[in-house]
Amino acid sequence: MKVVSEGGLGHPEQRRVEPGECLHQAGSQPDLVFFVTSGRFILRNSTGDRVADKTGGQLIGETAALDGGARTVTVEAEGVASVLALPAESFRRRLQEDARAAYEVAVFTARILRDVSRA
Repeated sequence: MKVVSEGGLGHPEQRRVEPGECLHQAGSQPDLVFFVTSGRFILRNSTGDRVADKTGGQLIGETAALDGGARTVTVEAEGVASVLALPAESFRRRLQEDARAAYEVAVFTARILRDVSRA
């Protein structure tokens, strides 16, 4: 299973992701945050169960980047997709410097928590 790697990023980089390619695997350390620009990604827990999908306009990997914990899901492209990849440290720095961006991530995260609590 091919996994997208950091590859020396210092700024956001547009990446094409092939069907079946993984952005990251459960248990890995957070090095990148992804903003989905097109396509669909499947999130699977450690037992392989599909727990969520992410599509255009959504973030992937923001929670692990914020709290430094290991990734809790494996993220795989369902078809051809594209993302903006940003180093986790750059993501954290941006949120520290930009209150509006921090607020938007907080709202996004709150919506996810609300959806999970309804399930």
